[in-house]
Amino acid sequence: MRVFHKPVIDITAQIELLKQRGLHIQDDTRARHFLQAVSFFRLTPYMRTFQQAEDEDHPFRKGAGFRDLTTLYDFDRRLRLLVMDAIERVEVAVRSLISNHMGPNHGGHWYMEARLFQHSYDHARLLETIRTKQNAARRDYEKECQRIDRLQTDEGRKDHLKHQRAKESYARHYPVTYDQPSLMPGWAMLEELTLGDLSHLYKGLARDADKKVIARCLELPAPLLQSWLHTLTTIRNICAQRAMGFPQDWHQDPFWQIAE
Repeated sequence: MRVFHKPVIDITAQIELLKQRGLHIQDDTRARHFLQAVSFFRLTPYMRTFQQAEDEDHPFRKGAGFRDLTTLYDFDRRLRLLVMDAIERVEVAVRSLISNHMGPNHGGHWYMEARLFQHSYDHARLLETIRTKQNAARRDYEKECQRIDRLQTDEGRKDHLKHQRAKESYARHYPVTYDQPSLMPGWAMLEELTLGDLSHLYKGLARDADKKVIARCLELPAPLLQSWLHTLTTIRNICAQRAMGFPQDWHQDPFWQIAE
């Protein structure tokens, strides 16, 4: 184990450090503005492709400029947004297709019936996920009600505010309004799932007939839709990681290989 001793440096020092390492910066003011909006740490992974990897001092290759870094950063950002937009369209459509088929054919609370899922599917986990979301939403609502009760206003106004707060999310509205069944209906449940959860749910459906009908709406065979949902989940996770900064092995991940 080693003691961390790297000093904190301001933007002026960051620019000087880049210059010392051989990066060409044509306009210090523009570089400063960029580093004010995008931190040096976030930009660091984008530097690696322009640096001499074998040297621990991280010198830049001859001819590398600050504009190269900003261009690469902007390309990655734009590509990530395009991919996320496309994935969201598919995700929203699949949620709707599952809901529009499973609800009318198996009831409003179809997902609570274990018989509709394969034995290998973690049905208990699905129910616990929705129960946890509802409980958290209800606790938040109760805290809101306590805050409203402390307001210096009449009871009618307080009741109105509580009613408005109850409708801010269905995960909050359902347990506040209904006792049975204990969990929200399927069309609302699907909106609470992550894309990964949605992928597992589709894969876990017990009846091939259900899968086929859902997939046919997208003009796909069921196994292909199942595979695509898994793949899109992986790509979306990569995009989410990218939004928080490049992973250390960024040049090896599938997203960057697609970009190349």
